[in-house]
Amino acid sequence: MNTLALNMRAAQAPNPSPAMDEALAVQALAALAQSSRLRVFRAIVGAGPEGLQPGQIALALSLPANSLSFHLKELSNAGLIGWQREGRFLRYRAHFDQMQSLVHFLTAHCCHGAPCPEMPGLMPGLVPGLMPGPMAMAACSASPTQPS
Repeated sequence: MNTLALNMRAAQAPNPSPAMDEALAVQALAALAQSSRLRVFRAIVGAGPEGLQPGQIALALSLPANSLSFHLKELSNAGLIGWQREGRFLRYRAHFDQMQSLVHFLTAHCCHGAPCPEMPGLMPGLVPGLMPGPMAMAACSASPTQPS
C-alpha cells in the first residue's frame, strides 16, 4: 500500500482510544526511538491543538520532504499523531490523549503505587500525583510505604 493510501486510511480513522496496553506502548516508543522522528513529534506537540503543516515542520527542522513523510507516517501508524486535509494542504496534530496514556502507562507503578508529590513545572493534569524522573525516585525513596 502506498503512502497516499496509508494517509487516506489514517485520515478516515477516528482519534485512537487513550486505552494503552503493552503492545501499543511498545509501538509508540518504537516510533519515538529515532532522533528526527522524536524532533518531529515534539514540534507537533509544541504547536498545540493548532498543529503544523508538513512544510512548516520541514522548514523548522531542516528535514527533506521524503524523510519527513516517512517520519509522519510512522508517528501516525503508532497513533501519536493524526492529520486533516485543509484544501491542498495537510495539517498534523498530536493525539494528546494517546500521549497522556503512554505517560500514564509508563508511570503507573511509580512510588510503589502510592501518590507521589507533583513536581513544579510538570504540565498540570498530565498525570495527576506524579513526579517524574530522578526527583521522583528521590521522593519515592523517602516514601513511608517503601521498606527501609
